[in-house]
Amino acid sequence: MVDNMNKQDAMRELFFKFEQNEKVRVEKLGKSNPKIIYDGYVSTPEEFDASDRILFIASESNDLDGERETAFWVKRVINNDPEIKNRKERIIKSINRLHTALQQYMRSNYTCEHIISELKTDGEWTTNYDGLKNIAYINLKKTGGTGEVNDPKTIKKDGIDFIGWIDAHKELISKQIKIIDPKIIIVCGNQNTQPAFETICNEYPLSSDIVVLYAYHPSPRGKSDEQLLRDFFERERNKDGLLELRKLYGSKLN
Repeated sequence: MVDNMNKQDAMRELFFKFEQNEKVRVEKLGKSNPKIIYDGYVSTPEEFDASDRILFIASESNDLDGERETAFWVKRVINNDPEIKNRKERIIKSINRLHTALQQYMRSNYTCEHIISELKTDGEWTTNYDGLKNIAYINLKKTGGTGEVNDPKTIKKDGIDFIGWIDAHKELISKQIKIIDPKIIIVCGNQNTQPAFETICNEYPLSSDIVVLYAYHPSPRGKSDEQLLRDFFERERNKDGLLELRKLYGSKLN
C-alpha cells in the first residue's frame, strides 16, 4: 500500500511506465506511439480515502486521439468543463445514479425497489455531482478508441486488439488498482470489461477485503436508467457483495 503523500507521485511514475511500454511495443510494429490517456482519482488521494473508496472501471476512453490528462473526461465533467459536459452528461448521470443508489443501499434497509422509486422522483441528484468528486475512475486500456471496443480504426492505430493490449499491460493496470486502494470496485460493461478485468485478477489477485460489483456500461444501447439500476441490484453475482456492504456499514435487512 502506498501512503497518500506518495500516491500522486506513484501514479505519475506508473503512467510514465505505460508510456515507455507503449513506445517499445509500437516501435516493434513500425507504428507511431499512441497517446496514453491519464485517469485515476477525480479529486485527490486524501479525498478518496476519506470517502467510501469506490473505483469505477470501464474498458477504454472514447477519444481516439486523446491528449493525456485533458482526456480524463469524468474529471472534466464533474468539474463542470463546458467543452465536454454536454457530450458526456448522459453517461455521468448514469454513474451518479448508480453511485447514489449504492450509497443509499449500504446505509439503509431499503429494498432496491424503494431506492429506485425514490430516485425516480428526486430530480436534484441527477445534476448534483458533488458525491462523484471523491470517486476514482479508470479505463483498463489507456489508449483511446472510438466508443466501440475492437473497432478496426482503433486496432489499426494501436496495432493490437483490446484484450491483446490488456495482456501486454496487465501488471501495470494491477499496480494502478493497488495504488488507488479501493474498498469497492464497480466493473462497468459486460462483454469486454468484465472478462479483461477477470484476466488481470486471475494473475494479480485483489485484496480479499475488496468488494467487486458488476454493472452495465453507464450508457448502454436500449437500456433505461431504471433497467440499469434494477440489473445492478438483482444481478446474481452482485448479491453476496451487496449483502457484505450492508454488513460493513451496519445496516440490517428487513
